[in-house]
Amino acid sequence: MNSALQDLSANSFRSERLDVRSSTHLKVEDKSSRSGEFKFKGMRMRVYAVADIHGRNDRFDRIQNNLSNLKADILVLAGDITNYTKPREILGRLNDLPVPVLVIRGNSDLKRVDHLFQTFSNCIPIHADCTMVRSIPFVGISGTLPIPFRSRICFNEQAFLKKIEPLVTPHTVLVTHTPPHGYQDRVMGRFHAGSKGLLKLMQKCQPQIIICGHIHEDSGIFTVGKTHVINCAFSRAKSGALMVFKNQNLASIEMI
Repeated sequence: MNSALQDLSANSFRSERLDVRSSTHLKVEDKSSRSGEFKFKGMRMRVYAVADIHGRNDRFDRIQNNLSNLKADILVLAGDITNYTKPREILGRLNDLPVPVLVIRGNSDLKRVDHLFQTFSNCIPIHADCTMVRSIPFVGISGTLPIPFRSRICFNEQAFLKKIEPLVTPHTVLVTHTPPHGYQDRVMGRFHAGSKGLLKLMQKCQPQIIICGHIHEDSGIFTVGKTHVINCAFSRAKSGALMVFKNQNLASIEMI
């Protein structure tokens, strides 16, 4: 299984393109698999996470400004990057950003976007894979099927999440599009619309963070047990979340 390891200084990390992909046929049950590993100088890493851009130029502009103002080292996009149309144009803008971008698909990203991710060197797909960033494992789960009053990852959600489970540890940052059921998933402030399968995975594996989106009106942070659920969906008032890691440990989270 191929991987590329990058040993970069803090300055070169911001400007160089990284080729850290492994095989698109990665077996998710192999816990030792790694898409790539990034190394930084210094003690801290700043991770900016957003979801639900939906191809809007004004949201891209906010991302660019926030990357600069927050001095982020890496960007995580938790799905709904496009809005069904013009995905190549949208991903091209991500490719021009000054930091690497970890990506998954949401429900408004067509299946062919998975292939397009592979053609842009700055977009690093993490679906069903584990990417090490300064010894912190990022695991991605693409896709969402919105159904009345709840969401599913995919049609055969239970079987898929069972395959993902070996990749998820207490140190994992799990990136999904839908929230787990009951946490940052309220529609109109009333109905919980998250994934019950994801909730069971969270309860069993207790990853340190779940980065999600999808439910635009319930962006925010909720801590349940050992897991911080961060809905970083774009809204009029909010533009994602900033996480600061010191060594391998989460030092702070704030909504932007």
